[in-house]
Amino acid sequence: MSLEYSNGGKVDPAIFFLLGFVFWVFISTVLGYNIGERKGRPVNGAILGFLLGWIGVVIIAVMPPTEEVQRKRRQEQADIYLGALEAHGRGSGGSSTSGVQLPTRELIIVEAIKRDPSLAGASDPESLKRLADAITELENEFRTREELRSANELITKQEQEKANQQEADRLRAEASLKAQEEARAKAEVAERAKVARDLRIAAMGPMKRWVVLHKPLAGGILVVVVVALIAGGISINVNLANQEAQRIAAEQAAADKIAADEQAAAEAALKAACLVGTECRVGDTGPGGGIVFYDAGTDQPWGRYLEAAPAGWSGVDDPEEVWCDPDDSDVLGTQETIGSGAANTKLIAAACRSGAANTLSDYDGGGKTDWFLPSKDELNPLYEQRDSVGGFGPGLYWSSSQYGAYDAWRQSFSNGNQYSNGKSLTFGVRPVRAF
Repeated sequence: MSLEYSNGGKVDPAIFFLLGFVFWVFISTVLGYNIGERKGRPVNGAILGFLLGWIGVVIIAVMPPTEEVQRKRRQEQADIYLGALEAHGRGSGGSSTSGVQLPTRELIIVEAIKRDPSLAGASDPESLKRLADAITELENEFRTREELRSANELITKQEQEKANQQEADRLRAEASLKAQEEARAKAEVAERAKVARDLRIAAMGPMKRWVVLHKPLAGGILVVVVVALIAGGISINVNLANQEAQRIAAEQAAADKIAADEQAAAEAALKAACLVGTECRVGDTGPGGGIVFYDAGTDQPWGRYLEAAPAGWSGVDDPEEVWCDPDDSDVLGTQETIGSGAANTKLIAAACRSGAANTLSDYDGGGKTDWFLPSKDELNPLYEQRDSVGGFGPGLYWSSSQYGAYDAWRQSFSNGNQYSNGKSLTFGVRPVRAF
């Protein structure tokens, strides 16, 4: 069979079939590529459309988008929501004006959609206003929770400070009472000594009594007599003068002992105050049984004092540990400043299977469980007070401050130099705590 043109020519039907097939393959390939591009799979769509035609187009259409495409779509949707919120005057921050830290706006949007799925894909003004109201309600809920938690923490801290202050006042009162009792005992001893002296004088003969009551004059006369007797070759007994000198020396020694006892009582009161964490000096024993090696001078957000575990805290010398296993763990967020060691240790222990921070996190000396690996700037005052803390050799010690993905800060306890070294090396560790 053949087709005829109006001018009498003929066209073979196979040509029409071939042209139609080519057009069909072309259209299905292009359509498969376009649909696949929206799914993140343009090459797969073109191949399926070319090989399977419309069946391939259907297959690529039902295939799920790639993770990258889904991530971009979620980001675009979040941008739309944030734009709508800004248009309604809600802003785009992640914290309240009262200082209470709230979840990020994106997390709050997700929570609002979980509670009301009809808000997903909102685009019209009314739906966007409902979404903004839902987010505002969630922010108020989060803010209330955080303010209650902060208030409870403040009350607990104030109660603890009050208990510590009462304990310190009790210790000071006990020390003052003891000092008063010692002073009263000293006065009683002096009074008894005076009475005994008066009785001795009353029992003496007239001449001896006159000598005792008039020591300066009697001393001068005694000197004249002694010189005269020596000049005359006669020796006299001077035991009375020696006994009086010994008595005076004994009374002075007793007074010195009482003063020393009072000073010791005052020192004991100060040390007792440090044991409850109210008032400490560098070198005192802290509440955790360690040695205080740093005093900030005033209260800081992290505390005021730093104490180090005593020598032999692990049963032997300071153990040597790697900084982190695996040593390629990049622990982001560590700091170098004083007061950052505790947070650094938590970050490292969470990222590493084992190592210096993990070992010190498990230490519970003195009944305390908040010991940590000191930061770079906390390690330096520990080096400066190494003699008063005790137990340090001239080796190298790890800090909790990361230098890079494969390195961390350490300090030499022979010359005080601070450098970075690979995390797989083993150096000494000593736990510290803040209070």
